[in-house]
Amino acid sequence: MARRTKEKAEQTRKDILQASLDMFCEKGYTRTTLDEIAKSINLTKGAVYWYFRNKPDILKALMLEDFKNTQAQLDSFMPAPQTLDDLKRHFVFLAEKIDTDNNFRKFLYFLFLQMEWSTGLISSFYDVIEELTNRPIETIKNALFSLQKCGQIASNLDVIATAYTIHAMWAGLVLDKLRHQDKSLKEMVNYSFDFITNALIKMKHNFLENYLKKEQNNAYRQKKNNYQKFSYLASLWGCRMVFKRSTDTSSYDDGHDGRRYTVRCYG
Repeated sequence: MARRTKEKAEQTRKDILQASLDMFCEKGYTRTTLDEIAKSINLTKGAVYWYFRNKPDILKALMLEDFKNTQAQLDSFMPAPQTLDDLKRHFVFLAEKIDTDNNFRKFLYFLFLQMEWSTGLISSFYDVIEELTNRPIETIKNALFSLQKCGQIASNLDVIATAYTIHAMWAGLVLDKLRHQDKSLKEMVNYSFDFITNALIKMKHNFLENYLKKEQNNAYRQKKNNYQKFSYLASLWGCRMVFKRSTDTSSYDDGHDGRRYTVRCYG
């Protein structure tokens, strides 16, 4: 009996949240009253107060419930991303959910495009907004740091700036999807992350090429400096340097042009 009562109470709570979302989308957050929410599901206003203190309390519960459920689905789908392919699959999964889950898309549309965010309301929701915003950014950062550590991306990459850039791209794609719901977010995310992946790989190759060129130039300059020092010492000894192709081990080889520098001294 107690179990059935608990299940019924949980279902009533879910009904209130769904009714609230429907009313917020239809009338707007500010113009919706608790009386209207209660009447839409045949409850009294007192019954709604049993579960929620006020509208901000309902809104906070909506935000946490939807994102908590989405995170649970994501965790069961795959572990934390460790590769560029993992990172792509992570966001493709979220994109597909937005494409196919009408209620989740409805919630996002309300939250990002309909909700009347006042300064006071943002202040009271600051912790929740920070948690929901930082979670995907941290996911991207952790994946990039892991990739950088194992040498899969350039060691000079600014991981934090790149993570915020990728997140900004993701947020822009989601907003575009919400405004144009006939578009496939999954397709846009696939293309965008392929572009990002190719850019990061190319950046790594460019970094390696520049590093190797720099090392080669440093080696050449070092050999040139060695020859100049050798030539200077030879001049102090009253010696003359001549080029001679030779395998004589007593001659000096700079290792650059295949020639050996042979010193002949004239007394």
